[in-house]
Amino acid sequence: MRVIPSYLTILAYMLIASVVSTALAEVNRVGTTAAAPASASATSAPFAAPDSAQNENQDLARVGAALATRHHCLACHHVYAQRVGPSLTSVGNRYADPDSLAATREYLAKTIREGGRGKWSAVPMPAQPQVSELEALTLADWVLSLGRSKPQ
Repeated sequence: MRVIPSYLTILAYMLIASVVSTALAEVNRVGTTAAAPASASATSAPFAAPDSAQNENQDLARVGAALATRHHCLACHHVYAQRVGPSLTSVGNRYADPDSLAATREYLAKTIREGGRGKWSAVPMPAQPQVSELEALTLADWVLSLGRSKPQ
């Protein structure tokens, strides 16, 4: 017996496909633009970071984007635009105080794992207990680095 899918089922599959393709496109874009290109030289920026710092930023961008995709963060958050939740760049900008970076990093990691409510809007962020403590800290580092970067 063949079952003909309902319109709601088809729409649900289309929505899932759209979210996944958007997330993958975002990961590809963020992985290439979140850090300065390796070819940047001291002539293009008078205080250019050393190559090791650029490589570290690129690694953080790749790992952060991969974790955000694996744990479905990009379903509610976009890197540069507000979706259901605030943009990750906005979160990074709000908490980018270098004097309290360690405490902020811990706070964001805790919020990722335990959820939050009322900091940005009436929409609560659900707890993500499947994210390990180390992954949450890495995601927090990535979000904080986005607050220090500019969209390209």
